[in-house]
Amino acid sequence: MALYKVIDDFLPRNMENRLYEFMVEEKHEMWQFIPYQTSASTQGKEGCQFVYRIQNGEIGLRDLSHDGIIKSFINRLEPYILLRVKANCTLRTGEHQQSVFHNDIHGTPCMTAIYYVNTNNGYTLFKDGGKVESKRNRIVIFPSHLKHCGVTTTDRSFRMVININYHLKVQDLGQPG
Repeated sequence: MALYKVIDDFLPRNMENRLYEFMVEEKHEMWQFIPYQTSASTQGKEGCQFVYRIQNGEIGLRDLSHDGIIKSFINRLEPYILLRVKANCTLRTGEHQQSVFHNDIHGTPCMTAIYYVNTNNGYTLFKDGGKVESKRNRIVIFPSHLKHCGVTTTDRSFRMVININYHLKVQDLGQPG
């Protein structure tokens, strides 16, 4: 039994179109080049990426859209506490290249959600062998302790995901609260 949940058509069509437009078609000066995908210690062992930091412990939730599309998107997950929200964009490669298997957050049990901004033949691979294809408006949600990696696209110019790490309320985890 998979420990992750895949939801297709996560957002209503108008919201999904607006989020795509905001992330892909609008110009953002906030994209930052990172010469690795998982951590500085993996540099040279995996490809590079561009990162758009939407929220982390150092900055509050940054929603530069005029209509609050990022906040509306995140609210659909019903997070109790946001730990980190960022968009990752890897460019097309001649052959599929996977990042190093990793956990997004270390030392604290939380949830990870990966939202696929565009459809391409890249995917998320779980260490247990599970695979989630990159399909526009799909999200995969799983406990942060599951090791996973991203795999680049070979059929589109880029693969873009929004990665969210968050805490749920204790009762949402099925534990006494």
